[in-house]
Amino acid sequence: MGFPAKIVDGDTMALISLREVVITGKMSPAMRKWYKRNEKLIRNVRIVMPYAKAAAARLEQIDRAMAGIKNEKVRKQYYKEQEEKLIQEYEAEMRKLTFSQGKLLIKLIDRETGKSSYKIISEYRSSFTAAFWQGFARIFGYNLKATYDPYEDQDIERVIKLLGYE
Repeated sequence: MGFPAKIVDGDTMALISLREVVITGKMSPAMRKWYKRNEKLIRNVRIVMPYAKAAAARLEQIDRAMAGIKNEKVRKQYYKEQEEKLIQEYEAEMRKLTFSQGKLLIKLIDRETGKSSYKIISEYRSSFTAAFWQGFARIFGYNLKATYDPYEDQDIERVIKLLGYE
């Protein structure tokens, strides 16, 4: 024999090095469109999900603190302080979000808290304030009443699980 061999369990196996072969195909236009949309969704979930998780944690913290405050005036003052902290901490970052990231954030806040952004504003401020911000959001194409449905939003749910946010 003119090539190297190895004996395994009494059988002689030839040891041959083969060049690597790369097989590629051209993506169909529909597949390319899906791929780009999926990559954009993955990128957006990576950017937005930490904010949704932080919002859920902060709301839980605020709810626990406000449960111990019985005086309405003190409750309003506490809420106002928390609101100012949130604005200082996140305003600059929120302004950098794209339109699609903003829409995704609204849905993910609902997923993480179980409450739409509209309901959160309504609970902590007032129904009037929530209606005002809903109207303002609608002018720019957002909907603060948007809810998250794992079946309707299965692409988002798949990406969340893929990225390990579950």
